[in-house]
Amino acid sequence: MKMTEFKELVEKNRTDLGDTACMILYGNAWVIETLLFTDKVNFDEIIQLARTNNEVCCDVLNNIDKIKTLMDYDHVTFGEIVKLATDKPEIYNIMLDNIYEINSLFETGHVKLEDLVNLATNKLPTYYYISHTSFEINTLLGSNKVKFAEIVKLASTNLENYCLILKDRYQIKALLESGNIKFAEIANLSFTNPKIYNLIINDTPKIKMFLEDNSSSFQDILELITTSRNIYYVMLKEAKTIKDLIDSGKASFKDIIDLAIINPDTYCAVLNDINNINALFESGQLKFEDFVKLEKDKPYLSVFLNSHFSEIINSVSTNTLSLEDAVESVRIKTKQLNVDNINDVDNSAKVDKQNNNVKEQKNTKLPANNTAKFTKNNLPVAEGEKSSTVKKRTPAKPIDRLENAKNSRNKDNRKRHK
Repeated sequence: MKMTEFKELVEKNRTDLGDTACMILYGNAWVIETLLFTDKVNFDEIIQLARTNNEVCCDVLNNIDKIKTLMDYDHVTFGEIVKLATDKPEIYNIMLDNIYEINSLFETGHVKLEDLVNLATNKLPTYYYISHTSFEINTLLGSNKVKFAEIVKLASTNLENYCLILKDRYQIKALLESGNIKFAEIANLSFTNPKIYNLIINDTPKIKMFLEDNSSSFQDILELITTSRNIYYVMLKEAKTIKDLIDSGKASFKDIIDLAIINPDTYCAVLNDINNINALFESGQLKFEDFVKLEKDKPYLSVFLNSHFSEIINSVSTNTLSLEDAVESVRIKTKQLNVDNINDVDNSAKVDKQNNNVKEQKNTKLPANNTAKFTKNNLPVAEGEKSSTVKKRTPAKPIDRLENAKNSRNKDNRKRHK
């Protein structure tokens, strides 16, 4: 609308408007012209305002720059602002004072002017907390997973945790965008279990991967952290591999957790050899749940499975066997090899013993006439050698016996003469 048209319209309605209203309109002609160029206000609305409430009309036109700021995101209408200025001038003035702080709240479309009006009316301190942190709140609202009422409730009931949530807003937004977690769950966790909350915030990128596409629920992850912290850390290390398995439909998050809890060794063996196993998964010849079932149904095979893992997987591939059949096949084969090895060792020991006996016999020296002498220990004594246990008596010589007899008679005669 051109200014000439504007003046003509005012003059046409002068009788209905009255002199005061016309003065207000003429006095703010350039403001009105600027406002009309935004295509967010029509002249009839301005005429109606001037006709019904001169004071409000003056105030609105005097603060048109601030009011235009509220209407920038197309979520606040001129009529709503006029109604607020008319019905609740105190709240209207409060909002004008920090209009540049609250205007970004309307960017996402999740906040209505009525929401802020009610908040300022009923909980003014909370309104100020919200208005001063509008940028941070807007980050959370940008996830499209948080309701403004939830943020208001948190700010009004637990200001400390409200500030904590805003500090971690980027991680929380990422978790919310995964689509499998609620804002209330994170907010509650922040004050019911701060340690686990911090763990989740620190590990957000990897946890987000688990939450995407309904791979797992937030409750699944909480339960894992609470009951099996070590397994949780193990799974985070292989988050990308696990995510790929889940996305391809080769394994469920629950099966992976079950295997990691039942037997971490088997879990690690599967992930370490995943490039070879993937082909079996894709062909349908092997399923991830087969490992879980084997560990649950036949835990006594766990050690054998891990010690012969590559051989068993090769057997599944080359012989088109099930995992359980492949384990049994390799186990029987290994058992037979062990028996054969034991027999070989026994036979070798027997031959060695026989050879030792022959050597002992060859080392024993016998007399030429084969008449061996024996000691009391029944050990052979070679000829020409003396036994250490048998002594020979040397017989007395004849001359010695004669001399002994003479000496004996002489002694007897001497006794008789005396």
